[in-house]
Amino acid sequence: ESVTSTDPQAIMSLLNSLNIPIEKIGMETGAKSNYLCHILSSHYNITCYDSYKVAKIIAAKGNKTDKNDARLIAEIARISGFSNVLNLEVHVKSSLAQEILTLIRTRESLVQRFVDTYNQIRAIYKSSGLCLPPTTPENVKKLISKTINQLPENSTTCVRILMETYESMRRGIQQLTQKIEELVKPKNGDWRRQIDTTF
Repeated sequence: ESVTSTDPQAIMSLLNSLNIPIEKIGMETGAKSNYLCHILSSHYNITCYDSYKVAKIIAAKGNKTDKNDARLIAEIARISGFSNVLNLEVHVKSSLAQEILTLIRTRESLVQRFVDTYNQIRAIYKSSGLCLPPTTPENVKKLISKTINQLPENSTTCVRILMETYESMRRGIQQLTQKIEELVKPKNGDWRRQIDTTF
C-alpha cells in the first residue's frame, strides 16, 4: 500500500519502484479517469470501474475510506468474474470522443447561462413597465441599444453590464458550435464510419 498524487508519471514511478510484476490495474471512474487510463494503458493492463457501483459495495461492507476503496478495487481487479457479474467495468472514451463531449457539455452550460442572462434582461425591462418584443439572439444588442434609454439609471447600468456578458457568451456559443460541426463533419464517405466505435 502506498499513496501518491493523481498523476500518471507519479503512479508509474511508484509502480516501477516496487520491482514486482503488475498483472492488472483497477481504478474507478472520476474526473481524471479517462486521462489516466489513456496514458497508463500504454504501459499496463488497466480496467476502469463504475465508482457509483463500487461505492455501493463498499457501503455494504463497511466504512468508505480511500484505503478501503483501494483494497476493494484491487480485489475486484483480481477476481475478473466478480466485475463481470455485477457489470462494474465501464467503457473508456477515446480521446476524440472525450474532446467532442467536452465541447458539447461546455456549449450546453454556456447556452443555459446565455438564456438566463437574456431572461434577466427581460425581467429588468418588465420591472420598469417595459416589454422587449421577440427577436433573434443576433438582434438583441440592436434592440437594447434602441430601448435602454427608457430605463431608470440603475437599471440601465445593470442591462449594459449584462449585455457585455450576453454578447461574449453569444460569440462563445458560435465558436463552440463551429468547432463541434468541424469535428463531426464527414471528410470522406459516411460519417458513421468516421466515428465508428468512438463513443
